[in-house]
Amino acid sequence: MAEEGYFLTKESGNALLQMVQDYRKSPRGQASYGVPGDLDGYPPDDIFAPECYVAEIPAGGIPPIQLGEQIIPGSALCNIYKISLTADGENEPLVDADFQLKVHNLSTEWITGVSGETGTGTGASQRFQLIWRDKFGRWFAEKGAASTQLVELCAQEDAERNVVYDCLKGTWDPDLGLWCYDDAPTVKAIDHREGMPNYAEEGWKGLYQEMPSTEYGLIYVLVTLDCSRPSEGCSCSTGTGTGS
Repeated sequence: MAEEGYFLTKESGNALLQMVQDYRKSPRGQASYGVPGDLDGYPPDDIFAPECYVAEIPAGGIPPIQLGEQIIPGSALCNIYKISLTADGENEPLVDADFQLKVHNLSTEWITGVSGETGTGTGASQRFQLIWRDKFGRWFAEKGAASTQLVELCAQEDAERNVVYDCLKGTWDPDLGLWCYDDAPTVKAIDHREGMPNYAEEGWKGLYQEMPSTEYGLIYVLVTLDCSRPSEGCSCSTGTGTGS
């Protein structure tokens, strides 16, 4: 009995060719589970790698999209990281993958980056982000949102208007309902207010807005300042919420 033959239309042939090409270009990698060569119960060696990476947002952040006659997404080079899996599956650190990618930002907000002084501290809430690749090979940040949360800082030196000064960054304790300064990182702050009777002095506390900075990674802009140095100094505030 003769075997049946099948004929493809030009459109079907082109579609099949595209599928083959897409398959050949699909990134696949060695499964990084368990002991190499012993993948019992884990995915096979030939697995499809997802079209995403973990990126470290650089110190200057990723600028927002520019909307005008030409629409230009913001972009920056980002270091790429990966989870380093151990043989026993424990203690899986995030390690530098030793390459960079240009990452685009479609948001109208800055994606804040790593401060050189607080990159490993509490100020690094957006240090790492997932990025995704589109069909044209461009990489995009998953989201871009500037922080709108106010944080209490305690000045470490006397301040002047429009001059950067050092502060300790408080951490909110939900149990105490207070800002506390145990192992507090040192951050950069600035006061742009004009015509004020006084500016921060060493030990004074206030609420600040976190903003991106090309020079410092993050800078904190003063919003409201206590009227004097609190008796507890740079420790847990005695009041609730503002530390006043």
